[in-house]
Amino acid sequence: MAMEDFSDFIEDMELQDLPLTGGSFTWRKWRKGDRQDIAARLDRFLISEEWEVSFRKIKQSILPRVTSDHNPLLLECGNWEKQTSYFKFENWWLQTQDFNERIKVWWNSVTYVGRPDYILACKLKLLKVKLKEWSKTLHGNLGLQKQCTLNQLADLDLIQDQRTLCDRKGTGIQNTSIGLQTITRGEVIKEEVVAAIQNFHDQGNFEKSFNATFISLIPKKVGAYELKDFTPISLIGSFYKIISKILRLKRVMPKLVDDQQMAFIKGRQIMDAILVANECVDVRTISKDPGILCKLDIEKAYDHLNWEYLWSTLTRMGFGNT
Repeated sequence: MAMEDFSDFIEDMELQDLPLTGGSFTWRKWRKGDRQDIAARLDRFLISEEWEVSFRKIKQSILPRVTSDHNPLLLECGNWEKQTSYFKFENWWLQTQDFNERIKVWWNSVTYVGRPDYILACKLKLLKVKLKEWSKTLHGNLGLQKQCTLNQLADLDLIQDQRTLCDRKGTGIQNTSIGLQTITRGEVIKEEVVAAIQNFHDQGNFEKSFNATFISLIPKKVGAYELKDFTPISLIGSFYKIISKILRLKRVMPKLVDDQQMAFIKGRQIMDAILVANECVDVRTISKDPGILCKLDIEKAYDHLNWEYLWSTLTRMGFGNT
C-alpha cells in the first residue's frame, strides 16, 4: 500500500526519473546462504518539469561505495547562473565626509506601515540598495578594481615581501560589524531598533529575514582547495545578536534581583511587600517592645537612572562591555 501511495505521489506531482550513468544499480548485497549477489536500484533523484527547464544539462551518476551497501549518487546541474552577491560593508565608506548625513537622509526618505520589526527590515534593505548605488557611482566596479590591484600585487611579489603586502591589503575590507556599529551608535536608526525589540518582547516573534544566516568558508592556508582546508563560520545579523543577548539575560536575572524585590518581577506582587510591612508593625505593636519605624519615600525612584552606577554594578557582577 505504501508503494502505491508513493507511485501516486510521483504521478500527482509530475516528477521525472533521470537516466542513471555509471551503472544500473544503486544497492548490492551478497547473500551467503543463497550464494548469490542481489542488486537493485533503490536510490534515485526525482525532478520536476520546472527543474528540468532551469537546468538543461542535469544528470545523475553513481559514485563508488565506501562503507555502506548503497552507492552514493551525484546530481550534476551544469553551469549555475550567477547569483546576486551578498552585501559587504566597506570601511572606507566611513571616511567619506558626508557619509553620516547620507545615512540619515536615506533612512528617513521612506515611510513604511506595519509591525516595527517589518519596518526595520524594510529600511535596512533600502539602506543596502542605496549604499550599493552610491558606492558604484562614487568608485565604479570595485570588484574589477580589486582584481586589477591583486594582479599588480602578484607582479610585485618578486620585489617585495608578499606577506607585508597582504597585511596592508587585508585591512578595512568586508568588516560589516564595525560599519554597522558606527551607524547604530548614533541616533539614526535607534527609534526603529528599540521599537522592533519592544515588539519582540510583546509578540514573541520577529521578521523572518532577521533569522537569516550566511555561511562563509575561511581558508586556513594559501591555495586552499579541499574542504578540510577551510573553516566554516556563521554570520548573523546584528538584530539577531541583540535579541539573543536579551534572551540570555533571562537565565541570570534571578541571580541579579534580590529576594526582597517585589515589584516588576514575574511571580511576585508589590502587595507582598505591603503585607510584610504590615506584619512587622503588628508584631512590634503586640510585643510592645520599643523601636523606630523608618519610612522611605521612593515615589520617584524610577524617574531617573544613573547609567554609570548601573554599568559599574553589572561589571562587578561579571558582565562584559558587550
